[in-house]
Amino acid sequence: HIKQDSEILKIQFNHFDNAKRIQFLENIAKSHIQNEFYFQKIIDVDFYPDETTTFPDDLKWLERNIEELKLKGTLGESIFFRNKSLHPNLKISKLVASYTMQDIDYDAECKISYEFPEYSTKKSEVAELVIDFKAFNGKGASVSKINEIKASIMKTIEAKKVKAYDLYKLISD
Repeated sequence: HIKQDSEILKIQFNHFDNAKRIQFLENIAKSHIQNEFYFQKIIDVDFYPDETTTFPDDLKWLERNIEELKLKGTLGESIFFRNKSLHPNLKISKLVASYTMQDIDYDAECKISYEFPEYSTKKSEVAELVIDFKAFNGKGASVSKINEIKASIMKTIEAKKVKAYDLYKLISD
């Protein structure tokens, strides 16, 4: 139930600088560590070099000939997340993370995408954030239970998203 006077939070690509956008997506993806919804790993990321910035010397190769960098695997510990000096030079448009959920009645796994799809396809700076299930496997759970779990997860993510947005967004005058 949404209150009539409550404003829906619209989160856009251009509400962050490059480094803060990476921190924002990483924060909302990784901050779930309860049994009911437990972060496993970052498994898919789309980065774009920012042509308006100067790359550090050891990363000039990223600047040349690379328009888009799609990474799959266990990425949370990759150079692209660990090396914070890269962050001002990279525009992240998508992060997909995997999670597990455990309850008395079921074990489940899911993949959730945190993406600015209009940036990925059209390079739109006003692209809106879309959070969506990419996969959901609920062993031992009925369809109605799975829908209940998904709704609960989205509610949890929404709360984290609002807090992270306040923390990482650019301050407007």
